[in-house]
Amino acid sequence: MVVSYLHRYPYIRLVIPWIAGVFCGDRFFNGSPELFWGILAFCFLAGLSIGCYFLGRYSLRWCFGIAILALCFTGGWVGITWQLQHATGYTFPKEETVYRGWVTDTPETKEHTFLCRVLLKEQRDSTAIHSIDDCKAILYLQRDSAAARLKRGDELWVSARISPPVNGQNFDEFDYARYLMRKGISGTGYVVSGKWMLASSEMLSSGNGNIARKSTLLEVAGSCRDRILSLYRQLGFEGDGLAV
Repeated sequence: MVVSYLHRYPYIRLVIPWIAGVFCGDRFFNGSPELFWGILAFCFLAGLSIGCYFLGRYSLRWCFGIAILALCFTGGWVGITWQLQHATGYTFPKEETVYRGWVTDTPETKEHTFLCRVLLKEQRDSTAIHSIDDCKAILYLQRDSAAARLKRGDELWVSARISPPVNGQNFDEFDYARYLMRKGISGTGYVVSGKWMLASSEMLSSGNGNIARKSTLLEVAGSCRDRILSLYRQLGFEGDGLAV
């Protein structure tokens, strides 16, 4: 019965090894081989699959099936390994530092703070400006009237101590640090009132190399989502109904 089901829905056979690759890549991330070798194996298996397909020999059909399953497993492994390596690739200074970045999503209201997902682009110290290669961070801004007006796409200067995500001391609790790494989040930090400011339009157009950033497709889609949610709230939806 299971074999018949798999033949009826062949993509299930591709999803299972992909999920297994993601699980193994996440589970053995610290002991994983270099990402280069994973990409090389993926390219080799892709070439082997194409070769077996165009060879057209029925007696070797099992080679094509094994190559495709191995390709899916390697793809899942490489994907999660790249994401985790990207999240852990940047080393934050231990002291409070000035950063420039963009708010990538609508800030979330917490009990005492606003949670802002930020894409960091620059780090400043007393000697120079250092560019950052698209490092994602979560900043908890102290609640005040200025923070309440923040929205997606705003460019910020913040002075904060950002550090990699860490878990609590309980061994049986949810692995929040690894969860953030899977989301591509490299660090978290708390920003008190007066330690951040919106970048002015003059700063964007000055001769320091900073230019206005175009909105990505995800940000445009997020803005459309916010407008739709605002309309639903005006129509009286709330609670579980709004969530659905």
